[in-house]
Amino acid sequence: RCLAIQLLCSPTMRRSLLCSQCARRGSVAPRHRLLSSLPAGVSPSRGASPLSVVQDAIAAGILNEDPKQMAALLKLDALASRLKDWEPPAIGPAASESGTSGGGLWGSISSVFGGGGGGGDSGGGGTATAQSLDDVAAPLGLYMYGGVGCGKSLIMDTFFDCVDLPSEKKRRVHFHEFMLEIHKRLHEHRQANPGAGDPVPALAHDIAQSAALLCFDEFQVTDVADALVIRRLFHQLFSHGIVMVATSNRPPDDLYKNGLQRPLFVP
Repeated sequence: RCLAIQLLCSPTMRRSLLCSQCARRGSVAPRHRLLSSLPAGVSPSRGASPLSVVQDAIAAGILNEDPKQMAALLKLDALASRLKDWEPPAIGPAASESGTSGGGLWGSISSVFGGGGGGGDSGGGGTATAQSLDDVAAPLGLYMYGGVGCGKSLIMDTFFDCVDLPSEKKRRVHFHEFMLEIHKRLHEHRQANPGAGDPVPALAHDIAQSAALLCFDEFQVTDVADALVIRRLFHQLFSHGIVMVATSNRPPDDLYKNGLQRPLFVP
């Protein structure tokens, strides 16, 4: 149940991502926050519509309007509205799990952005106790993909700034940084708890307790070690009702393309 949106990268779209000052310098402003760059009296507070913020930026001459970005913003706007009235589920005590959840790599990743589908065991090799994600009542996330410079990070950052969640309940992070952190924490857990079994459920529990929304920039899966962890970690995160939004240069079906033993991780 991954809701994927492609943002095409055309010369016109590249120009639309230049703020007025950066356009004169001929460079794109990384991590450009629209909320802080709108003129005085226009900049809204947390809880504003991401779409209206971009429309204000267009009216102020900061951005040029682009139909692909506006289409993605409509989806982000709907998600922000759902999150405004959404009560994240209470996170119970951490559970241990000695097996791995079924569904394959893409089964798990598609569930990452929808909270359902692909989470159950599809055959031999999965644990019989793996929790299905079909009944997780979390809002549908969004996976935005396209080439460099097509506006993915800018509109995700605008959504992140606007979404009406306490700052401590939402997190925006580059996916590579996130995975480095995950591997470090898994290593520390194993060192501190030798023989305790799979540390992924406990780690997912800790992450879910600290954030209800995760926004990943440059989501990609190129490493077999990451793929092995992601399959289990994301299943656990979504069983806790985590909502995710991500940007990527790759279409969903190209994640971990040509990776080592990839048939083991796709449905």
